[in-house]
Amino acid sequence: MGGISDKAAIPKGIPVILFLVSFTVISFQIALLRSLSFLRYYHFAYLVIGTALLGFGASGTFLSLFRKIIEKSLELWISWLVCLFAASIPLCYLLAQAVPLDVQYMFVQGVQLLFLASTILILTIPFFCGALLIGIFLSSFSSRVHTLYGINLLGSGAGGMCVLPFMTFFSPDRFPVITALPAAAAALVWLSLHLRRVGYSIAAGCMALMCILLFTMDISLPPDQYKALSMLRRLEKQGDASHLSVSYNGRSRIDLYSSPAAHQTLFAGPGSSALPPEQLMLLEDGEVSGILFEISDAREAEVMDSTPQSLPYRLAYSPRVLLLFDSGNVNIWLGKRFGAREIVLVHPDLRIIELIQEHTRSGIPVYFIAQDPRLYLEQNRGKENFDIIHIAGTEGMPAVAGGLGSLNENHLLTQGGLTSAYAMLTDRGYISITRGIQNPPRDNIKIFRLFARVLTRAGKLPADHLLQGRNYLAVNTILSKNSLGNEDIQRYSTACKALSIDPEYYPGIPAEPGNYINMIAGPEGSFSSWYRYAALAVVRGGENEFGRAYLFQTNPPRDDSPYFHHFFKLESLKEYIRAYGGLLFQRIELGFIILVFSLAAVIVFAFLLILLPLAVKRTDLSEVKGKYLGISYFLCIGLAFMFLEVVSIQKFGLHLGNPVFSAAAVITSILVCAGTGSITVGKVSSRLKNPFLLPLFPLLAVITVYLFLPDLLLPSIAGFSAIFRFFIVILLLAPPAFFMGWFFPLGLSLYQGERKPFIPFAWGVNGFASVAASPLVLLLSMTFGFRFVMILSGLLYTVAVLSISVLQYRPED
Repeated sequence: MGGISDKAAIPKGIPVILFLVSFTVISFQIALLRSLSFLRYYHFAYLVIGTALLGFGASGTFLSLFRKIIEKSLELWISWLVCLFAASIPLCYLLAQAVPLDVQYMFVQGVQLLFLASTILILTIPFFCGALLIGIFLSSFSSRVHTLYGINLLGSGAGGMCVLPFMTFFSPDRFPVITALPAAAAALVWLSLHLRRVGYSIAAGCMALMCILLFTMDISLPPDQYKALSMLRRLEKQGDASHLSVSYNGRSRIDLYSSPAAHQTLFAGPGSSALPPEQLMLLEDGEVSGILFEISDAREAEVMDSTPQSLPYRLAYSPRVLLLFDSGNVNIWLGKRFGAREIVLVHPDLRIIELIQEHTRSGIPVYFIAQDPRLYLEQNRGKENFDIIHIAGTEGMPAVAGGLGSLNENHLLTQGGLTSAYAMLTDRGYISITRGIQNPPRDNIKIFRLFARVLTRAGKLPADHLLQGRNYLAVNTILSKNSLGNEDIQRYSTACKALSIDPEYYPGIPAEPGNYINMIAGPEGSFSSWYRYAALAVVRGGENEFGRAYLFQTNPPRDDSPYFHHFFKLESLKEYIRAYGGLLFQRIELGFIILVFSLAAVIVFAFLLILLPLAVKRTDLSEVKGKYLGISYFLCIGLAFMFLEVVSIQKFGLHLGNPVFSAAAVITSILVCAGTGSITVGKVSSRLKNPFLLPLFPLLAVITVYLFLPDLLLPSIAGFSAIFRFFIVILLLAPPAFFMGWFFPLGLSLYQGERKPFIPFAWGVNGFASVAASPLVLLLSMTFGFRFVMILSGLLYTVAVLSISVLQYRPED
């Protein structure tokens, strides 16, 4: 197979191999993200995956340098690579987990950075091998690039969808190993077609043995030592804990533990004489997400009376309660203690709801709904009304550095989400959120500002509708739909006094407190806390001035940028350094730093690896005309494609409910439709005078429409069935995705003949751009919003077409 010509037929089996390799790459990527989220933490998983994907760009550099050597022995190279790809997935995954990396000290101890680099390098190997195989197919048979690139996208789309059902059968720490099976199948197909009988028998035996080992090996990797699951496992070994159940889904691993040594009642005040009752601990991905009281009578839940969460229940009479994102039953018992006549609990995970039902016998009507809370609000606006909407999913102690969750979207804690909740309140209803105290504070200040913004949008005066109080552990913030009168304020003040809670805001509160029960830091020269200072600034019209001056970003999140836990302000960096010194990385928003670190690593490595083939004079690339225009083109389309894909997941995924399955559905739809577009353009491009303009104009038109369509669409389709909503989203994604698939093969079609050496380089440049786009799109979305990213993607496609048009009409460039 050496000396392949541009017009050579695609060898038998390559379309199948390409499909299976593409399938495996995306499957392994998703499985690895889930696994590292469980074994480590989500932000760490994002960092590792983002940088390991540099293997895609590195494969293009490797191809550019060794293209001639590879083409002389193409069959042998493919044979070795397809086997190495299959074997590297389980081996590299297990080897990476053996590295003694301590995530908590990742940015503190120099040796930990060495361990981090080793982990990334090991996990890069499978991505490099898979990308190198795909690049070899595209460059060696460039006359069929439209078909091959389409198969690549179709395989990736199928892998993204098919991987999810299997997540319900395998533990996250085991699942990445299983994803090697399609790669092993690709190796078997290739070897059966291109090796002699004896060689095939040996190779097939090795592959079969690997498959048997993958299914029979007892792979049980320990989670991070600081996770609650690790602590409970240690207690279990010494007989102080029992593991009751475990289950898996695409969202998380769910464990249920019983331990007399572990009791948790969030935020109970010191004045309570009641002890926490017997309880079970419910863990998601190794961290405690909920508590299940093992009781049958509300009198046994007396400890809940002393919590800040009880404040809205003391203001309402026989309330109808909506619990959003509650992963336990303690708030059900809280409602029972204060005479709730009915409770509706909404949680997106069916298994968690089943566990709550199994361990709750409250004696009052409790209705359980397995649905995304934001989608539930949209579907039931105008149909349901509640006296208390208790957003329980936020209850917890924030980390010292609040940014570990800053990469996660929260469509409930946005102006749009809480506006929908506000619309479901009765005339005397309340929305309540309780969150642990931070120093310096940011979560609860953002919640207060968010409530104020919702009231302003509803035409209300925030000063008359808000309450905020805290004990020594947590802050409770309440939004009242009705204006708060003297009687309401008196009841609230009496309740705060009984619970040893310091009121931080109520209508008419003085700027300076009398005597705080629970002392806390505040502005220099003032006796008030930061909470009271911020609240008074918001209700007295100084919100914008406070927001600009405060150390952290506390602007109310929008649906266009739903990152509630994003608090980092670049302009405050100098102050962070001055205040925290050597503790900088333990105190600032680590999620944002992870993004910046990932983007910087990609840019540095991309710069070096892109320059490397250009600097080596002996490569054919040095003589290719139009290579700089090509670099611009493939960088732009790589960034633009990923920008639109990520934004589509956010904008349209909200309509489908389950974030994991909706994301997979959106990715699959985009890749499959883009693959169809790539195959189609190969059949029509020769009949078009300027094939680059044909996809550009409709794509720009669709982007313009989609700047506003998703926000208008959600209320209108929210009440329909999941299948109907899925079908609508697919129809909306098909047109832009179809045309997005045109640009890569069209660009490669101009690099034939003497320019062919540029093709593997183009694959690498496009790969670097796609990898860099992942952290970059999050940074831009956090800072400017999804609409800005969509506009930017349209501009990038326009720049790409303009740059390639110069090459098209001035071939000598």
